[in-house]
Amino acid sequence: MPDLRSASTFVLDQPANPQLASSNPAYGSFTFAKPSPEQVLLTGPSATGQLVITRFDSVARVVAGTFEFTAHEASGGATVRVTEGRFDCTF
Repeated sequence: MPDLRSASTFVLDQPANPQLASSNPAYGSFTFAKPSPEQVLLTGPSATGQLVITRFDSVARVVAGTFEFTAHEASGGATVRVTEGRFDCTF
């Protein structure tokens, strides 16, 4: 997530290029590592979702929230739907 500073909701609907690193808009990614070669599926204008930051604590350095999204493979092959995702991370 670029420029995360507080609890809020982010829509995952912009084109993404993982090679751009921090200059990307917010996006979701799902990777199938096996069987080889790995498949990377991304959100974008036709595969959307949302990320809800429910806790952002800059003192304790903790971020937590939920997410859900649909992601497509760049070649147009596979699609995956991720629901009821949850995370708690330190930074």
